[in-house]
Amino acid sequence: MNILIPLAAAGVAVHLFKLEGSTGLSALMPFIIGGFAIHIVLPIRYKLPFFFSLCIAALFIILGAETSIWILALGMGLFGVTQMPVSLKTKQYTILACTAIIAMLFLNGVFPNKVIPVLGGIFMFRMIAFLHEMKHQKQPRSIWMQLSYFFLLPNLIFFIFPVVDYKVFTDSYYRKPAYATYQKGIIWIANGLLHLFLYRIIYYYFIPPPSSIATVYDLLLFLVASYALIVRLAGIFHFSAGVICLFGFDLPPTFQHYFFAQNFSDLWRRINIYWRDFVMKVFYYPIFFKIKHIGTAPAIIATILIVFFINWFLHGYQWFWIRGSFPLTIQDAVFWGVFGIVVAINAAMQVARRPKRINHLVFSPLHAAKVALSVIGTFMFIALLWSFWTTNDIRQWAEMMLLFTTVSVRQALTIVLGIAVLTGIGIGIQYLYFKIPKGTSWFYWPPRFKLQFITAMLVLGCIFAFPGINQRIQGTLNFDMAPVLETRLNAADQENMFKGYYETLLPNQSLMGSPLDEINREKPDNWKNLSETTFYTPTNDIFLKRITPNLDTTLKMAPFKTNSAGFRDDEFTVDQSPGNLRIALNGGSIEMGAGVPNEQIFASIVESKLNTEKPFADLGWDTADLLNFSMPDNHMPQQIGTTDRLIPRYQPDIVIYTAHHRERLRLIRNLKILGTRNVKTGYPYLQEILQELSNTPEPKQQQAQELADAVIKWGLETFRDSCQAMGAIPVWVYIPVLNRNLDLEEKDELMAMAREVGIITLDLSQVFQNAEGVSPIDLCLAEWDRHFSPLAHGMVGDALYQALVESEQLRSTLRNLAEERNID
Repeated sequence: MNILIPLAAAGVAVHLFKLEGSTGLSALMPFIIGGFAIHIVLPIRYKLPFFFSLCIAALFIILGAETSIWILALGMGLFGVTQMPVSLKTKQYTILACTAIIAMLFLNGVFPNKVIPVLGGIFMFRMIAFLHEMKHQKQPRSIWMQLSYFFLLPNLIFFIFPVVDYKVFTDSYYRKPAYATYQKGIIWIANGLLHLFLYRIIYYYFIPPPSSIATVYDLLLFLVASYALIVRLAGIFHFSAGVICLFGFDLPPTFQHYFFAQNFSDLWRRINIYWRDFVMKVFYYPIFFKIKHIGTAPAIIATILIVFFINWFLHGYQWFWIRGSFPLTIQDAVFWGVFGIVVAINAAMQVARRPKRINHLVFSPLHAAKVALSVIGTFMFIALLWSFWTTNDIRQWAEMMLLFTTVSVRQALTIVLGIAVLTGIGIGIQYLYFKIPKGTSWFYWPPRFKLQFITAMLVLGCIFAFPGINQRIQGTLNFDMAPVLETRLNAADQENMFKGYYETLLPNQSLMGSPLDEINREKPDNWKNLSETTFYTPTNDIFLKRITPNLDTTLKMAPFKTNSAGFRDDEFTVDQSPGNLRIALNGGSIEMGAGVPNEQIFASIVESKLNTEKPFADLGWDTADLLNFSMPDNHMPQQIGTTDRLIPRYQPDIVIYTAHHRERLRLIRNLKILGTRNVKTGYPYLQEILQELSNTPEPKQQQAQELADAVIKWGLETFRDSCQAMGAIPVWVYIPVLNRNLDLEEKDELMAMAREVGIITLDLSQVFQNAEGVSPIDLCLAEWDRHFSPLAHGMVGDALYQALVESEQLRSTLRNLAEERNID
């Protein structure tokens, strides 16, 4: 019971905090808890067969019959090769041949989605370790032990998995008293869950979007927090090793205080220990002993460099089985190359210099300061290298790094002061560690005390996460606890989700990925943005694209039709009828509404309500039509061009300009694209801005905002003038995106700018607030697509209709317009 209670609490915590929800951890926890409860009462001879059977049962229930049958058939086939009564070389060549066949079938889409990632997670490295060990083992282990080595329970959901050594795995089986191994297991599981919770906090609250990085302080935060996201990998590895311990395998640690490495060799020893042991055993030692004759120091350096080259290759190999591609990128080459070089240099220095003797009975502040500075230096160097490795846009990464060249004297002094403070804290921690009796440190607590403490913390965490309790806490603190209780997209990924087809934002390129990467992996292959189809043709004018006219097709699993002008609407008529209120709607992908049937997009809803409820009939407007000129990736330049060049021939009475979250940022990106393509916009002012952008480096945040504001002011004035020239009423409408962190300050500033130039403004920013019984995901087209669902379109349509009807300024202007045109 001492193990089952905290294990059950861990299961409840996983459910309440929705930890690793995208991987299916909640679905796995019942198998871990129930399986352990049965395992501890079984006789020893039944434990291994049960462990394997438990894994197979979980496989079928979590992944479904079809996927599981494929995995089991392929997996048992590969395992069967290892049992063949032939030489080891024959087995190795047969495994290679089978792997090549599976890879070809994988590339041709033969298998269901999750078959190869799961199969790869199980066999891609452990098969290498298993075959390597077969050369040295004297007595083969039981068939159940061998099967258990491959089919490890957490590996069903975690494809990035610790490379458990076969000899360590088999030798550790109940080598210590069972209860001690179980204690270690639950402690590591709790440690893993803590790491996963910390990842959520760091990811959501501390990773700034690249667009907001304006100072060297922002850049340092970005570097530190981005590297700190490795806690997720550590969490998964701690948790997985802990689960394996629960079933009798006394495994060693997977990570060892890696943020406190004092040099690069020390980091290599501490981070992903199983991986280091794997490459050392399989590659390093065989290579080193073959070239040892060239001298110990040269052999060490050469072997390290070769091994890190192998690391580079194996990273691509791992990516292939999990993601389906084999990237050999500059980022990979630089990361593994630089990492290998600095580790080799450290190793050479250690061989050349004898380590100084340190008197551990006397505390040395100078030595402690050196240790602290070494830790800080190592951490920051790896953080910088990590940021390069995980970027997808080297140019933008380089532009961010240029912020280091803009450091002022005051900023430099502040950074030096910060390093001094961190060094002082490091000295203080080392002094406390020196003075405090070893028995009082957490690392020396007896396991039973650790277990009691962990049980209490897990129970408290569950109480905190209980809906009734956390709602009271939210009310008391006036703080949104949702990002704490479940993984929410952070500002960077929310920004990334709405990027255009031509935009890139330093997405995470590590195998672990980000929550956004995991969401996107669930997207069906036939779920395409319009820009990814043949219906979307790039052009070299201000509109940047055109849509195929007269379409009648399916897009994002919904009907999609365009008229003869290439817009998503019924056929436009040029002639106007007296008493018909014609509204022209500018907009982008949100207003176009791909993925929602034409009649359910909010433009159609507004048009329908105007015709059925006739709110302006007393002014002489008995009917209405709303012409939808929206297209994906339309921003201010495109809306201005549409208003000026396409809309006038249809003689509208109202022209709507739509604005959204991060309007300035999206405008700057759009201008960059126009400049990159050397587009002749036809607007002299805009052409000057494009020239200015092309002749200057990446503008800093303040410069970008000032530039965007100047263009927005020009754009609003041009929009107003174009509307007045065609006798139409200009209306500016703010429509929120499905983003929990709307920049309402920017919205208020833009709205004020529109009012200043004489444009009627309508604010729909609160349309999704206080929607009772509506989950945020219900408003999304899909989890991987944050465009509006039919429900969201309905809410926006109702809100826009209400705003149009209730605007006294619009009603007054329409009355004047009706009088001018003698409309009764």
